Amino acid sequence: MRKGQPKRRARRTIKLLGLILGGLFVAFGILRSPVFSIAELEVSGCRILSPELVRAASQVQKGSNIWSINLAEVGERLKRDPRIAAVRVSRRLPDRLSIEVAEREPLAVLSYFTAYIEVSEDAVPIGVVQAATNRHLPLVSGISVGNLVIGQPIDDQRLSGALRVVRALDKPTREEISEIVIGGEGSITLYLRNGLRVIVGLPDAGLEYRLGLLTLALAEVRNQGLSADYIDLTSSRGFVVGLRKGS
Repeated sequence: MRKGQPKRRARRTIKLLGLILGGLFVAFGILRSPVFSIAELEVSGCRILSPELVRAASQVQKGSNIWSINLAEVGERLKRDPRIAAVRVSRRLPDRLSIEVAEREPLAVLSYFTAYIEVSEDAVPIGVVQAATNRHLPLVSGISVGNLVIGQPIDDQRLSGALRVVRALDKPTREEISEIVIGGEGSITLYLRNGLRVIVGLPDAGLEYRLGLLTLALAEVRNQGLSADYIDLTSSRGFVVGLRKGS
């Protein structure tokens, strides 16, 4: 071993330790610096939920150091609310935290004991309401789904078929629906708020095509002033309008 090598190694070790300690002091200083104290929680994507509710559910306090926040944990806390389908949490240096949410919106309601359950398009129960007419959502009837857990998807093909019907309709037509009745083998009948009955049939491969005819059928009923009793979308002729007796 050459003379002086142990001393050079010792000096390199001391320099390395000094760099490590210096880095730790810098990191500690950054973590404690008021420059990185959270001044604002920016919330976007809310249509039903209020930004204030999302901020509260995040459990992030203003004044916390932005580097001390575990973004994944914040996201998991927010997704405990069944009304939130997805969330993205990010830092906007030096002092802002951004929360972007994608909400589940109610598509229909189910009767459940003495109340009604709002259900999203992916069959997730997201809330309890006392009136089936809440926000003009259609009532799905004809099925019993057993025990429900808010936030847990309902595994029922008949319900999935009914929700598929609602998704396929444009918003004006959707808002006219009062009830979706599921009959034998999953066959679907709609009842509009004016009492008109719409025979949809099974939610098979031709469902979207048949529902596309519904807009045309309703326009024909209105334009001709027909006193219609029902619209049958299962006809091979496209659609059939049945008139009330005496019309």
